[in-house]
Amino acid sequence: MKNSIQVENLSASYDNNLAIWGVNTHIHGGEITSLIGPNGAGKSTLIKAMLQLIPKKSGHVLFYNQDSQVTQIPRKKIAYMPQREHIDWNFPISVEGVVEMGLYPKLKFFKKITTSEKDIIDSCLKKVQMEDFRKRAISELSGGQQKRVFLARALAQEADYLFLDEPFSGIDKGSEEILLTQLQELKKKHKVIFIIHHDLFSVWRHSDKIILLNKRIVAHDTGEEILKSGLLEEVYGSDSCEMIELLRKVKRIHDR
Repeated sequence: MKNSIQVENLSASYDNNLAIWGVNTHIHGGEITSLIGPNGAGKSTLIKAMLQLIPKKSGHVLFYNQDSQVTQIPRKKIAYMPQREHIDWNFPISVEGVVEMGLYPKLKFFKKITTSEKDIIDSCLKKVQMEDFRKRAISELSGGQQKRVFLARALAQEADYLFLDEPFSGIDKGSEEILLTQLQELKKKHKVIFIIHHDLFSVWRHSDKIILLNKRIVAHDTGEEILKSGLLEEVYGSDSCEMIELLRKVKRIHDR
């Protein structure tokens, strides 16, 4: 069995108000799965509840590893990139220091970084084309560069499960292509890649499967099938109909 996650009847609330309810889905390794939905649909809440970063009201989340074993949350094998505004960019740390943090789950307390571990850091920085910025403070980088560094940290961690909250938001085209290239490489290694996406015009290019969420799962299918279904209009509302129809036209032209 490849890496995968089974979500069963998951519900979570804020201040006694249900934010998500009855979520059932199976997220497979070897695929890029994107989570979409309107503002307030519970996208970040779903990821946080899956990772027990907030308490769940009901349900179970089961992680399956390569050895077909059901485990509790394997935190050493999980990489989570929150939204940019939830990171303290004033914390005094270098690019190199951020990537080194990916090695911490494997290190003993007070153990110095070895030459081989430094080589891992070098390799991960090169994969995201940030090796020339290794001594730069993370706060001095552009948004795209910062996200490339955090992906390098996940690479150093050798995580099996990657949860990325809007990694493509507000980044340059070059950074987007670098992130996509590395995610495709992780996909080949059967990693679970779960991405919150906000841009309906680009999510189809990034994803093998799409989950449409509106506090509950409305659809979990390929982008093609979700576009055909008419569920986007139902979830996003009448104000979005023109934009969704334009999206269909753009996709038809792209597919020719």
